Amino acid sequence: RLRGVRGDILLGLGDCTNAQTDFDAAVILNPESADAFGLRAVAGIACGNPYEGALSDAQTAIRLDPDSMYGHYAHGLVLLSQGLADSALAAFDDAVRSDPESMHGYWGRAQYYESIGQRSGGSDDINRVIFLNPSFMAAHSYRGIMHYEAGEYDSAISDFDIALRINPQSAIARYWRGFSYRESGEHE
Repeated sequence: RLRGVRGDILLGLGDCTNAQTDFDAAVILNPESADAFGLRAVAGIACGNPYEGALSDAQTAIRLDPDSMYGHYAHGLVLLSQGLADSALAAFDDAVRSDPESMHGYWGRAQYYESIGQRSGGSDDINRVIFLNPSFMAAHSYRGIMHYEAGEYDSAISDFDIALRINPQSAIARYWRGFSYRESGEHE
């Protein structure tokens, strides 16, 4: 269990190599753990590893526990990467049903809407992600881009400011905040 927790932290810090090593160890130490397989699948996707391994791990997680939130979330990510948006949405819906207090299923659904060119369709999901995990920088950037696309530049700037407080090195937040200031007539 501690390997999975440490792996999740390492993944959040962007340390893919050590995260993957910890998730591999978690699967070996507890081969009946759906979470271990699901988290390893998520890490594989996040770290750019082959999707075949992630798909296999996601399917194993769901076989071990049909309510595996990480399994459904990872399965949705694989399906989305394969261009199977509607199937991915169903997997993300399953992740939300499996654990409505986890941000992952909501984040997956927001990615679905972005993939079909309707980013604003995921606004409720993005707000839920931010409610569940206010320090998730990517969600603030995503919502900032939604505000920018809607012409709501002050709201966009606010979200990008939050994203930059979380991660001052975020090129995406800095880039879009600059555009938001320009469109609002203000200057950074």
